[in-house]
Amino acid sequence: MMSLRLVGCLGLGVLITVLMIGGVLALRMNGIGAMIERAPTTPSTELPQNAITITYRVNGSVATASVTYQDANDATRNERVSLPWQQTLTVGNGAYVHVTARADDGTGPLTCDILASGATWRHARGTGEASCGGFAGTQ
Repeated sequence: MMSLRLVGCLGLGVLITVLMIGGVLALRMNGIGAMIERAPTTPSTELPQNAITITYRVNGSVATASVTYQDANDATRNERVSLPWQQTLTVGNGAYVHVTARADDGTGPLTCDILASGATWRHARGTGEASCGGFAGTQ
């Protein structure tokens, strides 16, 4: 009777050990270990694959305007600028790019252009506001 209890305890101990080793290996391969060993990447220091140079341009008969645009880190930027204004950045193929200009007086004629790799890709004009955008690398 004593030997049967001993065998049962040893079997349970082996089972617990196997489960613990399996759990540690699973975490190491897919979880915590994978996060620890990977070096963090910084999007602002790496050029996107199939990079496209984008230039936003805003012009008009007013001296200043409020400009909202999508920057290289896909963040929306709002600035009050003197006209003419332009901003150049590099984005990945398919990135969303957009610029909107609003005349400070609310009525002045404005134009906005987005150049992709030096060529006019999007153009808009309006009174008081002009807006253009799209996905870089598309028609």
